[in-house]
Amino acid sequence: MNWWNYLFVESGDPRVYSWPLMQSPLGIFAIIIIYLCVVLKWGPNFMKNRRPYDLKVIIAAYNFSMIVMCCWIIYAYHQVGFYFSTFMSCVEMDFSVNPTLMKGLSITWLVMMTKVIELVDTVFFVLRKKQKQVSVLHVYHHASTLFLCWLGAKYVGTGVAIFSILVNSVVHVLMYSYYFLSIFNNLQRRLRPIKPYITVIQMVQFTMILVHLAVTAYFDCTLPKAILAMYFPNVIVIFYMFYMFFKSTYVRESNKGKK
Repeated sequence: MNWWNYLFVESGDPRVYSWPLMQSPLGIFAIIIIYLCVVLKWGPNFMKNRRPYDLKVIIAAYNFSMIVMCCWIIYAYHQVGFYFSTFMSCVEMDFSVNPTLMKGLSITWLVMMTKVIELVDTVFFVLRKKQKQVSVLHVYHHASTLFLCWLGAKYVGTGVAIFSILVNSVVHVLMYSYYFLSIFNNLQRRLRPIKPYITVIQMVQFTMILVHLAVTAYFDCTLPKAILAMYFPNVIVIFYMFYMFFKSTYVRESNKGKK
């Protein structure tokens, strides 16, 4: 098919074509479909007549490992000269195979793989029989973020994608630090007032990404229009869903407390 060849061979970064999951989106789509089946159907059926699993130690280890991973991502990008300030403006894609760019591209690919690992967040909810937390927002956010990271690695892995990844990594250091500390019973009450700000920080992140995308699109920073057409609306949808969650969970709760 000519359009398939154009989208995923001619338009993509040739340096990643032979890398795992990078030839076409079919592998990522398969992972997302399996994820949806596990957290929405197979997992709940498996847990139907079982008691919730106690995963406190496993979740603590997982959260801590995510903190370390996100810190490493920021450090690794900086080691190859990929800074926030560099990617705030228009950065043209360079498809050469020099060692610095290839290291940066490898980090971007690893970021995508961490998004595969992060799907286990939802599995933890299922195994703990907290199915109410397997919300449309939660599931859509994880699935769409994985796909968006695949797009970034496939087309702009050493370009405009870096800004979003760096912002997201900083936010995730804060978010997973909160989750890690919340596991300890003596800290839960003290940390509760911070919880709404985690959502606010995430919405600020999406706003920064949207502004950055708009700027890069305006200056035509080697950003394929088809990718922008998929990326931009997705971030808007995620922002709106987080906003509605914040409004329904924290604003209404605050109003009830005042009555």
